[in-house]
Amino acid sequence: MLPENHESRHTGIVSPTALTPFIGAGPDTIETTLSQCTITNGGAAFPTTAVAPLSFIGASTSPQNLILPNCVRQSAAVNATLNCVERRGALTQQNRSWTLNCPAADDSIFRNGFEN
Repeated sequence: MLPENHESRHTGIVSPTALTPFIGAGPDTIETTLSQCTITNGGAAFPTTAVAPLSFIGASTSPQNLILPNCVRQSAAVNATLNCVERRGALTQQNRSWTLNCPAADDSIFRNGFEN
């Protein structure tokens, strides 16, 4: 799963995050999906709120990339929440959530070192 407090450090560009199912989900016919993923409470820092779903078939242990949108850095750091629904087969459903962090924009006024 995603690490807690997933950050898009420095540039606001998020690398794809690899997700791996836990030692396969079951028989070859059972599908595990991570879907209905949305980013909430991100405001202008996370203007794109939809995330493409993932699907794992049977006992697959091959990782897949969850592609998160880049954030738009603001004057202060912004935390948002990524919410997804994990389904194992047709009947089992579990809600998942992770904190996303978009760091504050650099203040170029202080880059020259003469602010003291």
